[in-house]
Amino acid sequence: QLPNDMQKERAAELYGGGAATPGPKRWVDIWSAGHAVGGVAGVPSVAELVQTTEREYQAARAASALLN
Repeated sequence: QLPNDMQKERAAELYGGGAATPGPKRWVDIWSAGHAVGGVAGVPSVAELVQTTEREYQAARAASALLN
């Protein structure tokens, strides 16, 4: 996490600014899992994830059919 008082020049020095800049590079060495990581409540198996996706798809498909 960056400090609240991080300045543009210091961020460029630490995290970007070209190949000659030492330190980690954005989008290469620093990875983000997105803004919703805190909302992850479990890690389902692939089979469970596929079943959930299929169930939600079928429910959305049925609901959208009622709109016609």
